[in-house]
Amino acid sequence: MHFFARRLVQTVPVLLFISALTFGLLLLLPGDPVLGLLGPGVDIDSQAVDDMRAELNLDKPIPVQYATWLGNVLKGDLGRSAATKQPVSDAILSRLPVSAFLTLYAVAIMLLIALPLGILSAVKHGTGWDLLASAISVFGLAVPGFWLAILMIMFLAVRLDWLPASGYVSPRESLPDSLRYLLMPAIAMGAAGAGTLTRQLRSSLLEVMRDDYIRTARAKGVRGRAVVYRHALRNALIPSTTMLGLIVGQLIGGSLIIESIFLVPGMGSLLVTAIFTRDFPIVQAGTLVIAVIVVLINLGVDVLYGVLDPRID
Repeated sequence: MHFFARRLVQTVPVLLFISALTFGLLLLLPGDPVLGLLGPGVDIDSQAVDDMRAELNLDKPIPVQYATWLGNVLKGDLGRSAATKQPVSDAILSRLPVSAFLTLYAVAIMLLIALPLGILSAVKHGTGWDLLASAISVFGLAVPGFWLAILMIMFLAVRLDWLPASGYVSPRESLPDSLRYLLMPAIAMGAAGAGTLTRQLRSSLLEVMRDDYIRTARAKGVRGRAVVYRHALRNALIPSTTMLGLIVGQLIGGSLIIESIFLVPGMGSLLVTAIFTRDFPIVQAGTLVIAVIVVLINLGVDVLYGVLDPRID
């Protein structure tokens, strides 16, 4: 509990810094967000512009705007969308489960690829299996997610008609259809992470396999699989767990592009639309929510360290 509490306290300044940075950068963007929301042909000196600027709290200095916004956030009020007048919390809560399910799906695919390939590459080091696993991991690292998404749409959806090109079905309505619709987005999101995790696991496992306690276990007659899975793999997973936490954070950030390509109604597509329409309340709150999720994921990774190796403090 002391370990967890210390890590939790350390996340507070990180979130404050991210919120302040995002808030400030949005306000420093060129152009007037009020004019963008009201549309072309609006008189800059009209009462409607002044009213909209006052409604968005843009008529005050930036530090005052940030303090007011942060105070409302701490009270649980994320504001209202400047474009739709819908509460920001409602918009986020309606989109967040979609992105969460897609991210979990991508992580599951990533682990199903990376764990067997990483172990196979380390155990069969220097053989053809090692070269094959390395080639697959390098392919995942080298191919951009958006380009892989376009290739899959062209071949798997358009030419072969195996999978739907876009759209979304809630898992509550039909889990098989939901998994089918989100298969290509999940692969596009998880391919690079699978390549990174495969290389990391291979490197860690090869290093652990050279340790003295592994040689001692083999000298005592412990069989090969038992040496790998009982002795070596647990220690090799510690640096890979660190990498997994970083990769999940990247997946959440990368969902903006992938969700837009496949028309998935998640947080990513919500933020992209809000950015183009200059809907600052949505962008500010959505960025903060994503930052909180990423920080909590890394906090969970820190706690998992203690499970894998109790010596870590």
